Parts: sequence; C-alpha cells; structure tokens
Amino acid sequence: MRTFNNLRLEVSRLRQLYFTAKYAADETASSIAAKLKSAEIDGHAKLYFQGKEEDTYLISGSVFALGHRLKRQLPRYLRELVFVRTISALETFLVDSVIEVFALTKEPFKRNYVIEIPQAELLSAESLSDIFTKVITKECRSLHGGGFSEIKKYYLRTFGINFADFSDVLKLEEYHDRRHLLVHQLGKADSVYQKKYNTQQKRVTVDEKYLLESISTLFAFANSINEKLDHKFRAISPTTKKPVTYKYKVTVTLETESARNLVLPAWEFWADNRLVFLRDILASSTYLDEGTVELDLQGDRVPIKNYVKQLKQYEKMGELTILAHEAQNLEPCRLSVGEINRIRTSLPEKPWPVGIHKTIAHNLGLKVSEVYKAMNQIVKEDNPPMA
Repeated sequence: MRTFNNLRLEVSRLRQLYFTAKYAADETASSIAAKLKSAEIDGHAKLYFQGKEEDTYLISGSVFALGHRLKRQLPRYLRELVFVRTISALETFLVDSVIEVFALTKEPFKRNYVIEIPQAELLSAESLSDIFTKVITKECRSLHGGGFSEIKKYYLRTFGINFADFSDVLKLEEYHDRRHLLVHQLGKADSVYQKKYNTQQKRVTVDEKYLLESISTLFAFANSINEKLDHKFRAISPTTKKPVTYKYKVTVTLETESARNLVLPAWEFWADNRLVFLRDILASSTYLDEGTVELDLQGDRVPIKNYVKQLKQYEKMGELTILAHEAQNLEPCRLSVGEINRIRTSLPEKPWPVGIHKTIAHNLGLKVSEVYKAMNQIVKEDNPPMA
C-alpha cells in the first residue's frame, strides 16, 4: 500500500534525525569542553545563536549549563519528541490506509447505519465523489479523535483484522498511553497509568533502548497490517483493461485546493452511467512546479472526454487554468480496404480543407467518425515512422 511507503520513509527520517542530533550534541559538548579547558571561552558567559544577543536567540544562560544539558536534558527531550512523532506516524498510516482501501473498494464500508450530512452540503456537492469524500472524511476524523483503541475496533469491525493477533499488541497500547502522558501531562504519570501497568513511577520518559525498541516494534506491526490489507484488497484492482483507443495530454495550473483534488488518482467521476477513477485513465502525472501538473490520459475515449469536460468546468469557475492540451485518437478504423481506398481517391491535394472528412462522408454515405479514422490511417500509411 502507498501509505506504508510513506510510513517507512517517515520512520527512516526519524531515526536519522535522532542519531544526527545526538552526534551534533556530542560534538558540541566535546568542542565546549576543549574550549573551556584552553580558556578560549568564558564558562559563565551567556550563549546566543549566531551571536544575536536577544532573548529570542538565547541558547543558554551559561556555557557550563549548556554542557550539562547537552549530556542529559536535550537528548531526553529529543528522544521524547521522536517517540511522540513515531506514534503519530503510525496512527496516520492506519487512518490513511482506510482512505486507500476506500479508494479501491466501497464494499467493507457498506454498513446499515445512518450518517448525517447537512442538506446544504449535500446539495453543494458537485459529484458523487464529493459525497464519498465527506463520508470517509467523517469516519477518519472520528478515528483520529478516538486514538489507537478506536482504530483497533474499527479495523476488526470493517476489515476483519484483529490487532490482538500481533504478538506485541500490549506494547503498542503502552506506547500510546505513554505518548498521551508525554503530550498532555509532560510525562507525569497518573493513577490510571500506574494501575494499568502496575508501576509506582511518578514520571515517564524515553531512554534510548526504549526508543529504538518501540520504533522497531511499531514498524513491524505496521508491516504486518500492510501485508494483511494488501492480501485482502490489492487484488480488487481490475486485472483486465480495455485497449487504449484515445490519448489526451493536458497541462493545467491549479489555483485552488479543490482543483488539486481533481488531479488525485482517487478522484471519481461519472462516464456513461458508471463511476470511474482518474487512475483508470491516468498513465502519468508530472508536476512541472508546485501548482502546475501535466496529465497523460490514456484509455477509452468516453471517460477521458468526461474528465476533460470537468477540467473545463473548473476552468470556467476560475479554479484552474488549462495551459496546453493535445488529443490523439487511436481507435482503429473499421471500414473495409475497399471503402478506405474510396476515401483515399476522394481526398484532394494537401493541405486538406477544414471539414473535408464531413464532405467525403456525405458523398460516400459513410459515418463522419469512420471517415476521420480512415484519414488518420491513410496519413500513417503514407508517412511511415523512420526505422
């Protein structure tokens, strides 16, 4: 799942942050000790960031105090911050995975309970995709608010995935409880925590062994969940695709957040009374800068045309600007060789006048679209690609 790759990257960066900052602290402490020994600096002097002598940039009231904090206080703060961020990254992975499954299939979410959407919001929705977005956003907001315990119940109820099957699930619960104390009580242990984990400690913290073990445990758990989700839902993606009959390359500048949603692979829209994902017709998307994206659309003509129509509607509303576009019809001509030859002999000298395909179609009693395809085929035959 894509969300697991995001977690993997986040965990890797947090590990790097910890050891990089620890290395920097050790080097700074060694440098201070050497300078104090050589009397190069005054141990009682205040220390400011880049020499800016303002309270905002004060690093320490004295060099001696900084040396002490570099060895004890700052590393402890760093471990706690990295730990809290790692727990948050896991919860984000678990919730974002719900969204990713929702984009693949709606089946697990079809439950018979009532959800409330204000009439104004419902009538303001521009597509069914907007309504789907409101539904899944509402569910995920409640998961973020409920924390690990609610996420655990949700996964069992919705996906049939039991966190209790993971051998270290009790550790995971303790990690979340400890994170709660660090964030909301600055590490002060309350009676609930003391009773639950049979401890008398008045304050919780995070030493290096605990930090590294928790990161490994959390990552192993996330990997297990990712494998279960992959096994259950990845195969739902269509295994057969229609042949590519139409290509459309378009470059747009996105002016609003709403327009940014329009270019997400999970964007949904209607085409011929069926719901289509943008990813079904999206061969690639390339950001040329922060707000400009080039979309390479390939597939069946109808959904591509419907999607381009949406782009043009958003452009009219001022939410995006279409900078360039190019269409290419690849649908094969179904006319016989004889009919194609009749079209060939009916063509005037180049350059062909605008609308010549309509004139020939009328004269020969053929469909305009078929004559257009035949003319494309004739051009290809008369101008074969260079070897």
